[in-house]
Amino acid sequence: MITYTSSSTLVFENETLPMETESFPFGELPIEWKEHCLIQNLNGSNTTFLNCTVRSGVTLDVRTLRNLSEGVVINLKISMKCQEDGNLFLPMPVKVPSIVSLSVDNCNLLGTNSETFEKDTAKFSDKIRYFELTNSVRIIDDSYLKMMLQDLNSTDSTKCGHLNAEVLIKRNVTKKFKTSASMNFLFSRNLAKLARSYTVSKNVCIYKNLKLYDNSRNPALGMNPVGSLLQSSSYPVLQVMNLSRVHLNEIPHQLRKWRLYFPRLNYLDLSFNNLSEVNSVVEIGRSEDNDTLGVIDLRNNKIKLLTKENLESYMRHKFVKVDIRDNPFVCDCRMNTVKEFLLGNGHKLPKQYDYLYGLRCTAPSNLKGRRIMKLSADEFGCEKSSRRLEMNTIIILSALSAVIIIITIVVVVFRNEIPVLIFTRIYIHITCGSLKIKDDKSYDAFVAFSEENEDWVIRTLIPRLEHPDKPPSFEVCIHQRDFLLGAAIVDNIFTCVKNSRHSIFIISKAFLKSEWCLMEFRAALQQSLKDKTHNLIMVLYEDISDTEIDEDLRRYLKAVTYVKIEDRFFWDKVVYALSRRQKKSNARFSKLKR
Repeated sequence: MITYTSSSTLVFENETLPMETESFPFGELPIEWKEHCLIQNLNGSNTTFLNCTVRSGVTLDVRTLRNLSEGVVINLKISMKCQEDGNLFLPMPVKVPSIVSLSVDNCNLLGTNSETFEKDTAKFSDKIRYFELTNSVRIIDDSYLKMMLQDLNSTDSTKCGHLNAEVLIKRNVTKKFKTSASMNFLFSRNLAKLARSYTVSKNVCIYKNLKLYDNSRNPALGMNPVGSLLQSSSYPVLQVMNLSRVHLNEIPHQLRKWRLYFPRLNYLDLSFNNLSEVNSVVEIGRSEDNDTLGVIDLRNNKIKLLTKENLESYMRHKFVKVDIRDNPFVCDCRMNTVKEFLLGNGHKLPKQYDYLYGLRCTAPSNLKGRRIMKLSADEFGCEKSSRRLEMNTIIILSALSAVIIIITIVVVVFRNEIPVLIFTRIYIHITCGSLKIKDDKSYDAFVAFSEENEDWVIRTLIPRLEHPDKPPSFEVCIHQRDFLLGAAIVDNIFTCVKNSRHSIFIISKAFLKSEWCLMEFRAALQQSLKDKTHNLIMVLYEDISDTEIDEDLRRYLKAVTYVKIEDRFFWDKVVYALSRRQKKSNARFSKLKR
């Protein structure tokens, strides 16, 4: 039986039934396997253990067991450990009908992609419940690149992996490319073609039994640790996720919404990463079958400051605990605010946050090891006179500037918002912009965005525009759904832009790095100039410096008004921009007039 501790460390409970060494139950093992493996059969059951130590320079092929086990009803548990330069030929996912448990450690993994495009492997059943790869290296050679260049589609089993598994562990598994220079050159030349021909899988992977997922100690995972996990996949019973030591710089946004995507999750290990801020974690609430207290482990990161806003968000937590102990806190005057907040409002925090009173300083050196709650304002470096002066200054300036502030708010701040709010809230168009357009457009808007922002676009933007709580609604074009199958991507872009009344651009850092996104912008700009209209709607997804922005896009942004997603009138402005050129006879607006 397999259990796990709070740190997601696996614990194996020893089998109580007697073991005996016997011959291999499938028949005669190949001689190379006999030399490296010990066979043990569990008395009174159909379970066989195969414990192998692969010597240096030797390669064992797991496919041999597939051929031997055809038609045999038996549960095979394999544990393989390689000596230095020991090799294992292991097509993934592993399709050997009798294997229920496979553990591999310290091996060079060959042929992991050898069956990626093999349709024949679908005939082999997958009974694996426990799959563990640790401290191993996946060798990528020319054969895989050749298959990619043949424009083949991977099988469904390859895309989903082991759907019946309860435990999936890939800890400290890296890749090593052993490809020739000529193949690398050929592959790079055809990379754009492969990207255009790539189609996103529509099959849904449901991991109905998966309880533990461990992909720790994988530096390459830090860029997008959960994006591929959530792509058309479901994890109804996942309890433990270990993403420690993967060089994360921020908490993935999918994991900031507790139990939204993983309803049974109890322990999320993000320790020993590069997190420098405590991102806000929103508690969605208890799921129907899980009201236990979960833990998000942020220990041993690079968090130096705790804020009042962090503590206020913790007050709303009932079913989650964010653990930030063992971080290098800097005890300056800002941390004194945290202390004062805890003294005045600490009783409002849930009990799971009692540990906050024991947090200790790491810097400056004279305060290292001291408890934050035991320090005085002077030790934090705060001067009381300076605080009083600042408070008096604020009061005086506030009193003298009250009239100016009110006038500024009414005349300046709301000058642009007033027409928008009047139109979107009471449906009166008071500006001089024309509402009429030609009727030869198929869509109200074409939306261009990076794949990294796909979750927000699909789950938030599109439903709000196409199926709002109140009219108007809009017909939206996105490339995943509305591009014409079989047509070139470039042709699709120009066609969709031409057939749309507006083009919405979700500007992010990822957008600026995508040549396809920039091509969509230039196509829309060209069409706008041709039609002599201003129909480009620029949405700033995150703060971006001028140096990061493409020259054409930077010049355009300086000439037009854009909207940020955190703008409190964001939806009003987007709806207004999409609606102001619609025909008065439009069916959606006939409802508004009634």
